[in-house]
Amino acid sequence: MTATEKTLDIRRPSKHLAEVWLNRPDVRNAFNDSVIAELTEAFQLLGQDNDLRAIVLSAHGKAFCAGADLNWMRAMSGYSWEENRADAQKLADMLWTWINAQYPLWAGCKATAMPVAWVWRLCAMCSLPQTT
Repeated sequence: MTATEKTLDIRRPSKHLAEVWLNRPDVRNAFNDSVIAELTEAFQLLGQDNDLRAIVLSAHGKAFCAGADLNWMRAMSGYSWEENRADAQKLADMLWTWINAQYPLWAGCKATAMPVAWVWRLCAMCSLPQTT
């Protein structure tokens, strides 16, 4: 089992398509530092696959993403400025990985999605590969 299999369900219905499912339905797929790290790793690994043509990001359960995990936010309240900056950089790195992907990324948002999910969706809509 790799780190990307803990809070994610990664499927390959074909050699050209990958599905990455958020798999924390008990907390409405709220993200935390683990989810951010696992998503970053998953997209970096998938990005190395020359057969891949598209990725769909979706979620198990009733909600696409409830936003930040409350327990994670509580823990972050005690972080120093440096720790908060490092944590924010990890989120920025994840989003940068999506925006600079060499393949389209679609987000399959459900009706129940908090504002952060719409940021993720915007990144997905803006991640069309650049042609030279």
